[in-house]
Amino acid sequence: MKAITNLTLAGLSLAAGVAGAVVAAPLFHHHQEPAGRLTAMWANDYATLSEMTNDADAVVLGRVTQTVPGRTVEFADGRPALPFTFVDVEVTQVLSGEAPAFVTIEQTGGSFLGKEIFFEDDGGAYQAGDEVLLFLQEQEGTGLYLVPHPAGRFSVESGRLLAALPDHPAAQALDYRSVKLARSLIGR
Repeated sequence: MKAITNLTLAGLSLAAGVAGAVVAAPLFHHHQEPAGRLTAMWANDYATLSEMTNDADAVVLGRVTQTVPGRTVEFADGRPALPFTFVDVEVTQVLSGEAPAFVTIEQTGGSFLGKEIFFEDDGGAYQAGDEVLLFLQEQEGTGLYLVPHPAGRFSVESGRLLAALPDHPAAQALDYRSVKLARSLIGR
């Protein structure tokens, strides 16, 4: 009887482990390390919304589906220096340019020496479920996108856009404006 009980418990444990792995699999979504040259956020600055729109490969509305730790840039001696985070976004509408149905953004910031480090002027950490409007550039040869300047990141709340950098001239044209107005200002 004891052997049957142990065998039954072992079987249940194995089944629970397999079920847990299947349920948790999306939490461990794997992103490939970028193979091409990466461009840093803040690499571009824009004086106007039109300039920012024209420089974007795509302007999209979407929903963040998940965030996962990305690469960590290291100092020459191998010490960690700067973390990155992969942000998966389901694109619900393309307002300008072209974008696939799902994009992965590489965001500066992430888990660093046991702490979460993000730049507040970049809008801070993305959260799963966030609705966003993003001005994107594809990082050639990597399959990843970036928001080349924080002025190109907006949260969508109750149909209104909230700029990550509301005092920036390029973001002011859309900050606290309706999504409907954004569609007409950005337009294809």
